[in-house]
Amino acid sequence: MAFFGVLTEKMLLNKSIQLLIFLTDGLEISFEEKCIFAMNKLKT
Repeated sequence: MAFFGVLTEKMLLNKSIQLLIFLTDGLEISFEEKCIFAMNKLKT
């Protein structure tokens, strides 16, 4: 059951990152920068 929880968390994290990448898509930044931006956003 714990494994499923981790899996769900990862899926939610991926969705958040995908959403943030989508939201920052208009910005002229690289994919790596988008990932860093997304991770920073999720931390706050």
